[in-house]
Amino acid sequence: MEAYLYESLEDGKVKCNLCSHRCVIKAGRRGKCSVRENQAGTLHTLVYEKVIARHVDPIEKKPLFHFLPGTLSYSVATVGCNFRCKFCQNADIAQMPVDHQGAIMGDTVTPDEVVAAAEKSGCRSIAYTYTEPTIFFEYANDTAEQARRHGLANLLVASGAEVGVALHSGTYASVYGPAYETKAEIGMLRRAGCDAVGMSTAPETVLLSRLGVKPVGLSCITNPSRETGQPELSHAEVVEVGGMVRERLAKLLLAFLPRLAAQMAAGPSA
Repeated sequence: MEAYLYESLEDGKVKCNLCSHRCVIKAGRRGKCSVRENQAGTLHTLVYEKVIARHVDPIEKKPLFHFLPGTLSYSVATVGCNFRCKFCQNADIAQMPVDHQGAIMGDTVTPDEVVAAAEKSGCRSIAYTYTEPTIFFEYANDTAEQARRHGLANLLVASGAEVGVALHSGTYASVYGPAYETKAEIGMLRRAGCDAVGMSTAPETVLLSRLGVKPVGLSCITNPSRETGQPELSHAEVVEVGGMVRERLAKLLLAFLPRLAAQMAAGPSA
């Protein structure tokens, strides 16, 4: 299958724009992930519908917080990875093409079959995981579209390490500004199970959801909470941290937005 997010270069080369490696690939060669190949000037994904692992997992195994607690998630993966982590517990499948002369193994499973298996297993979501799901983006995208039509949530367990940004998910609470939250408010929100608090993101998300728009929100955590016995938070400190992370946030958005555009161009958002 022809891959998404690449551009043709001179001399039959292509440049893959799927991840931050931005591999320039000669004809007949593969990118760093070992699963995207330049075939006569056209970039192809070699793992579309090639599932190497699929399991029913409790949602609590995923890096999420308070998301469909107590439910099951149908997890799928292909071979290949754009990282070389020596500590990876799934290195046998992530590095399979590298360790086995480019071998692409896996069972042929269509997006419709993944969704059907998830529903039959009583799962409320589908997780694209075990290896770095960025490298099987086309397959994950098509599966996610089908899953959404069937009312299943989609979980993309990908790594912000591509651009050197630590990403975390959790429960975000919003308080009215322009004053910072009080220590009493911090204590109350902590007991309510909140992970982060700020003056923005939440109101915009609520409004967009009411308008039928599916939002994507990113927030920079500028400081740990200041509770009893700790010094008061200064505005200068928050502004300073915001300036420090500006460049990394820009890199994250530049890596994310092309993928979002490709997904929207391919069909309904998942």
